[in-house]
Amino acid sequence: MAPTCPAGFLRDWYDARALLAAEWTPAIVLALLDGPLQYKDILAAAGAARPGLRWGGRHRQLHESILSRSLHALTRDGLLERHETPGTFPPRVHYCLTDACRELVEAVTPLAQWSAHHRELIHRAQSRRARADRPRQSNRATS
Repeated sequence: MAPTCPAGFLRDWYDARALLAAEWTPAIVLALLDGPLQYKDILAAAGAARPGLRWGGRHRQLHESILSRSLHALTRDGLLERHETPGTFPPRVHYCLTDACRELVEAVTPLAQWSAHHRELIHRAQSRRARADRPRQSNRATS
């Protein structure tokens, strides 16, 4: 028998997941866990994270344009704060996590631990999906 969920639980789950759905969001958030960083430091830390192979089987690289869009979106969504030091040229800007984002990291920590504990299950699922996503080759002869 399926458990009954409180009204709105599924919607809330999807809403929370959507905040972390962008590919580089976890790496950016983790880079900022120890405190504020400037753009170039976030690029170095998050880019070095190399979250591993994508489910499609390729490594991805964090480009400056992706980081800029990600920082803007995370700030707009209330997960990051952007602080600019007045009177400096060029402007000195750093980013830091909001309290809500720190709570979110605490909330997803058990999920990451579950993932580490079930690494084999995840690897099998990734392999199956990668095989299923490959284009099927036709055995038809070309004329």
